[in-house]
Amino acid sequence: MYVYRNSRFMGMLAHSFVFVGADSFGELDNSRYIRAQVPAGSVAVTATGVVVGHPDLGAPPISGYWSTLGGCSAIDWRQWASAQMHEVVAQCMTSLQELGRECGATVTDTPVGAGWVWRKIHIPACNPQVRGAEAAYNRLSLANSAVTVSLRAEPGATYYLRWSLVIGEARRTPGLEPMKFGASNGQHLDVVDAVTGAKELASLHEEKTR
Repeated sequence: MYVYRNSRFMGMLAHSFVFVGADSFGELDNSRYIRAQVPAGSVAVTATGVVVGHPDLGAPPISGYWSTLGGCSAIDWRQWASAQMHEVVAQCMTSLQELGRECGATVTDTPVGAGWVWRKIHIPACNPQVRGAEAAYNRLSLANSAVTVSLRAEPGATYYLRWSLVIGEARRTPGLEPMKFGASNGQHLDVVDAVTGAKELASLHEEKTR
């Protein structure tokens, strides 16, 4: 299986994190592809877009009181945007929103171009136990807008999936309301035919994974 993205001028502003099943295959940059061996049977491929330089993706969020809340305690941060985590991610985001309301948290968005924004959550000192909650929420917001394709892999078959970002479809998430899975902020993950996939792949470079 190949997951790839074609070269785009605006592609320098964003990259994608790719998960095949529960396994992370790291970042997918502009003009790159990822090669993954998958077993025969049902497989879910998930990709989530992120602005280059996102400050909350260098390491898992610092554990604290927030990580004991409903859903948050069940998240495996090695699989944070995989399809297997969708339900607990949604639960954790709801818990973090409730915690923010209790503490009087506020949100500010700073446009960074191409329809993307930095989202900053300001949590007053009234509850120092929530250290790390902002980084967790920011990362989970990316997981919440991921796109997932499920397919049934046949033995010996090769599959090509193309990730793309349509700038005109990018949109902000209002307030602290959780996005439904599939609200992809202009992202697309499409299965393409073998002829098209092989032709487009020929001009790309393989991404170093894990």
